[in-house]
Amino acid sequence: MAIRFPSSTRVALGGVGVAAAVAVSTLSAAPAQAIANGEDVPDGRYGFVADLEARGIPAVGGGTRDSACSAALIASEWLVSAGHCFHNGDPAGRTPTSGWVGPGQAVPYRVDVLLGQATRSGTGGQRRQVVYVQQVPIAGTDLALARLDRPVTDVAPVRLAVEPAASDEVVRLAGWGATASPASITQRPNRMQTGLFTVTGTTTTNLTVRGRSPEATTSPCPYDSGAPYFRETPTGVRLVGIESGGPACPHDQDDMATRTDLAAVRSWVGGARLRGLAESTSPR
Repeated sequence: MAIRFPSSTRVALGGVGVAAAVAVSTLSAAPAQAIANGEDVPDGRYGFVADLEARGIPAVGGGTRDSACSAALIASEWLVSAGHCFHNGDPAGRTPTSGWVGPGQAVPYRVDVLLGQATRSGTGGQRRQVVYVQQVPIAGTDLALARLDRPVTDVAPVRLAVEPAASDEVVRLAGWGATASPASITQRPNRMQTGLFTVTGTTTTNLTVRGRSPEATTSPCPYDSGAPYFRETPTGVRLVGIESGGPACPHDQDDMATRTDLAAVRSWVGGARLRGLAESTSPR
């Protein structure tokens, strides 16, 4: 199962920026994407789903590139996303990294955040920056917690599921990725996409899902890494997993997600460890 590493690269050629799609992975992976054969998210829905835009990542051959991921708001100042979305910027082999975020920092590029609206062009949402990242140190997972530069007060965070996703359960994915691969960061749709997926299996740390609706080929695409899988119930929305990787889209095969119902994960994203991390990463 390939972890998705999309990018939009600007390489300096005689002072002229040239856009190129690049797929690089420490695991020989295919690109990550938005949702293929999904459907538009209506205004006012799934405001907790965040668009992450990474700017100025060091590129192979010099220059910089841009990339993107998705994420979910789990507390007023915290997102959860795929761990591989935050790395050391080494073009020769990107390593998921914890630490401060920004040029010259451990994660050496800027990460802009948009949430609280269903389109990039809208004006009713919230814009933030990621200032600190903590990789969740649980073997077999691909999760990171990302601290925002200031709290989000008018978007309700999503709650983590306590019960694991069951085989054949239907869950929803929403993300800001592309709709086909390969794709550059500029080829993503303006509106967030969504679709329904069937859980096909679980392990101690991960779950696999396959497209169900609108089509069997509804599937994550480039820049959907970190997008949330969640169940919708009469008592509210519950986060069951975070998109990690899969085949090039569109496809009718399994994708892999990291489970978020695990007690060890919940102790990080909802308990004392998160509060302690917040205190230790207060703005400097």
